[in-house]
Amino acid sequence: MRKIVFFSLFLVILAGSFLYLTGSVYAPKGPAKEAHAMEKSIAFARRQSASKYAAKEFTECISLHRKTMAEWKAQNQLWIIRRKYDKLSDLIGQTTEMAVLAGKKAVEKSGSMKQFIEETQAHLIERDQYFTEKFRVLPLEMETLKDHSEAHLLLKEAIEASGRGDLNSAYKKLIVAYEDFSELELTVRKKLDEYFESYPSWEKWYKNTVYNSRENKSYAIVVDKMAHECLLLKDGNVIGRYEAELSLNWIGHKRQQGDMATPEGVYKVTKKINHKNTKYHKALLINYPNDNDIINFEKSIREGILSSSAKIGGLIEIHGDGGKGKDWTEGCVALANNDIDKLYAMVNTGTPVTIVGSLIPLQELFN
Repeated sequence: MRKIVFFSLFLVILAGSFLYLTGSVYAPKGPAKEAHAMEKSIAFARRQSASKYAAKEFTECISLHRKTMAEWKAQNQLWIIRRKYDKLSDLIGQTTEMAVLAGKKAVEKSGSMKQFIEETQAHLIERDQYFTEKFRVLPLEMETLKDHSEAHLLLKEAIEASGRGDLNSAYKKLIVAYEDFSELELTVRKKLDEYFESYPSWEKWYKNTVYNSRENKSYAIVVDKMAHECLLLKDGNVIGRYEAELSLNWIGHKRQQGDMATPEGVYKVTKKINHKNTKYHKALLINYPNDNDIINFEKSIREGILSSSAKIGGLIEIHGDGGKGKDWTEGCVALANNDIDKLYAMVNTGTPVTIVGSLIPLQELFN
């Protein structure tokens, strides 16, 4: 009897798993991409004061949007394989068209559509170039890079459409691209704002390093991660600047082994490693983790920020084999072989090594 009960239970679980899996595979997909374009169109119409200059169309747009959201909520309350998105897709299409119409009417009332498209294209081209030159050098999440590629493509398509006189298509693509670039910039700015909360500490470490170098008439090494520079100081003065390549995830302090981050803090050279004992030409081993790193690591484990199985890592070096033109290390600082030769010849064990996020405030770097 017990075997029959267990077998029946097994069949129920098996059937449930099958239904779940088939539901996941064969269930209709929600129109997320179309909804994204709809929201961008509404936001852009709102930016153009459509509620004032195209009140009738914008009011209808908002009414359609409410119906759209109600339909989406109703479908999401159904079992996954019973959901049908045909009506929802129609509502999204109607809402988007009305948002576009409201936005266009508002633009036309405040000026020429052709002029608006030309000015918006020029504006977005500048923003696209700024993002490429300033932000794409940062270790951004793949999703952010993907979003930028899509915004860049939309802008390109809009320019092509306006070039062949299809102003309607150009307008539709531009308004989505405009909002996409705005979201991208907010995402990156938020990441940088959070990162630069440590700037007061970086500034203090650097000033102390310069002061001690001057007072002790000694050498010191400073790594500026944002500038990708390794500085050599003597008597408090910078006597050498070397291009540095960092880890794949260099924004932020190294917290644990395997996080692909370059540490930040005040360290010292603990060992000079010649070409016979390293695959990276020459290397200067530093004392990561230092006491502060260990304290913060243990605190992060206690607070559940890091897993109890996490390891703090080590073997952080300033080494050679750099000059690749990209960030590639697992936490170390890489210099071109000629540069590590110069650094290696002038410093000794005990030489201070200060690693900071930036020597320049955020507002001066990204104005």
